[in-house]
Amino acid sequence: MSGAAIREFLRELFGSRTVARLEFDIERMRADCEERIREYKLQLLELKQEKSLLQSKMLQYENVIMPLSSKAGADLKKPTRQPSFITPFEDAPKTSWQLKQEEFERLQDEPESTKELTNV
Repeated sequence: MSGAAIREFLRELFGSRTVARLEFDIERMRADCEERIREYKLQLLELKQEKSLLQSKMLQYENVIMPLSSKAGADLKKPTRQPSFITPFEDAPKTSWQLKQEEFERLQDEPESTKELTNV
């Protein structure tokens, strides 16, 4: 065997082990990355569930306990009513049904003699 043949043999021998080792390392890193992504998603889901639980407890606390236990809580719970500047004496536009009702009531209040003249 010549020196070039020996070098080529050694390159093939150790090169294939190196390639196999690199492929193994890549596969291990990929599996590790997928495991970390799975753990991240699981942790994220647990945190979202915990957040929704805490929000529901806080809402219950604000609606039930705070108004009963403190004046500030009762004031917080009390709805603020906006003042209405519309006077009740202003005439709103009448609907067609209201107009028909008024016409009917006017006809009902007229004396009988007037009704006979208008119907003839």
